[in-house]
Amino acid sequence: MLFSIALTASAYAAGFALYEPSARANALGGATIAQGGDPSVLFSNPAAMARLPGLQVGFSSIMLQPKSYIITSGTPPLFSEEEPVSKTSMDDHIFVVPSTYITYQATDKLWLGLGTFSRFGLGTEFSQAWPGRCSSYYSKATSFEVNPNIAYRFTDKLSLSAGVSAMYFDIRMQKKIPGALLPWPVNDNNEIDQQFKGNSTGYGWNLGLHYQATDRIAIGLGYRSRVLQQVNGGVHFSGMTSNNWGTRFLTGDQISHIPSDVYAKGEVTLPDELFLGVSFKPAKRLTWEIGGVRYGWSSYERLRIDLARPVGTKRAVVIDKNWVDTWRFQTGVEYNVNDYIDLRFSYVYDKNPVPDETIDFVLPDSDRNIFGIGVGFHGGRWSMDL
Repeated sequence: MLFSIALTASAYAAGFALYEPSARANALGGATIAQGGDPSVLFSNPAAMARLPGLQVGFSSIMLQPKSYIITSGTPPLFSEEEPVSKTSMDDHIFVVPSTYITYQATDKLWLGLGTFSRFGLGTEFSQAWPGRCSSYYSKATSFEVNPNIAYRFTDKLSLSAGVSAMYFDIRMQKKIPGALLPWPVNDNNEIDQQFKGNSTGYGWNLGLHYQATDRIAIGLGYRSRVLQQVNGGVHFSGMTSNNWGTRFLTGDQISHIPSDVYAKGEVTLPDELFLGVSFKPAKRLTWEIGGVRYGWSSYERLRIDLARPVGTKRAVVIDKNWVDTWRFQTGVEYNVNDYIDLRFSYVYDKNPVPDETIDFVLPDSDRNIFGIGVGFHGGRWSMDL
């Protein structure tokens, strides 16, 4: 039985991927692809569960606290370097990401595993009065995945795995529409609030390989496919001077309407992931793994939201993203102090997938240097990681 808790301020991997499968893996910077060691290997390389005897169950709760600030100049929706500069900090929130892992050795050759976890998430919120509110002031995306796996140990050294997954995805985005785009005031603040909410379920598959080359060297490889999410939801407008037809505004030579609620659907392809790791045991009580994760963010070319009826002259909102594939490089060291205590240290360099040309306030991103530290306690059938 494994129980783990972690608190991290660097809440997300670059982009909006999550890479916090458990407290132990978090402290090791995700470097458990080859060394395995606990049921949370189902997240990155389920083939490594073929090194876990009997029945093993793990529960994990990761608390994420994203922090950032943005410097802007000018007055929304236009910005000018000639106008005064303002600094806005993100509102503080703590997000809890739970996960569960179960592995079972059915025979000398066959293992079964079930993982429930989150691989993608996002949470950014600023004051509704901040200068960038006409781009975004609130964005939240959550996911929850159920992933059964099977692993087969072909030889004492080689194990392979395969699995399928169902992922629930929920998204909410809010921003202001500036009154400068309207011919008359719509409320005291001369702005309209726009909120998009939607959810969907997508499906994917995964493969894994674990090779115990020697007693001191192991190699791990995992792959997770892209997941297409076809989001169904709606756009809600508030803060308008309304009548039965909605709020009127002038567009070119015609008068159009903004209805209060519009059915909408969107589409986003979440990236595939390639996990690579090599672990070494330079000493009996010391394990060191180096590796990386390749994120196929080029699948995120655009965010498109189709509207069931026109809003103004628009039937769709299309936002170009054009993200690029990136690597996350990681290394982690685990030292067994004695039969009851482990110490862990890690370093991660995480590349930003967002081009300067399409960066926005929904996800102000950058390259990241991440440091991890943790401790594990174990005895008998129980272990706890922090």
